[in-house]
Amino acid sequence: PDIHHKNRTAKEVENLVIAFSLENPHLGQVQVSAHLKTVHQVEISPAGVRNVWVRENMNTSALRVQRAKSSLAVA
Repeated sequence: PDIHHKNRTAKEVENLVIAFSLENPHLGQVQVSAHLKTVHQVEISPAGVRNVWVRENMNTSALRVQRAKSSLAVA
């Protein structure tokens, strides 16, 4: 289902959150939100980061580490 609800986080921002989270799987949602704000000038709340993680099934650091490893294995 590629339906993107109008109130949902923009696809580009979601992709940025996912990419950064896979590079830094041990960072929490507050750190990810702060980093994206300072480095990429992207406004996303810690709760917004969490929502992206939950949707992508990477809401724990263990899941992010696992997904980062599997994406490295594929690449």
